[in-house]
Amino acid sequence: MNLERKDITVIGSALILSILAGALNELGTPVPIGPVTLLMLPAGIISILFVYLAAQQYGGMVARYLYFIATGIGVFLLTTTPHVIWHRGEPEMLGLNPSFWYIFYHGGILMSYFFIGYGFYLFYKSGQ
Repeated sequence: MNLERKDITVIGSALILSILAGALNELGTPVPIGPVTLLMLPAGIISILFVYLAAQQYGGMVARYLYFIATGIGVFLLTTTPHVIWHRGEPEMLGLNPSFWYIFYHGGILMSYFFIGYGFYLFYKSGQ
């Protein structure tokens, strides 16, 4: 991998924070899932912003590939944020039973991975 030291620091820090949050829950200091989940919103929006700015900078086919990736991030953001909160009680919502929401949320996450993966696949194919 061509990661620089600062890249590894960012990845490692995120991993350590996740482990720390889990450990705090185990030790009886609950980390509230609602507010933590809402942190995904600005992180996702910032990610989409930088993908959009990169697409504007490069244009052409690269922009197309980046828009697929941004779409995947957006779908992930829109399905995961309410999904995590919904899992706390898995209630019926809008007159639809929990099995609908289970399939809807998990299907949205699957679809987001497809969009992101397809965007990177297009990058791969363009380099051949």
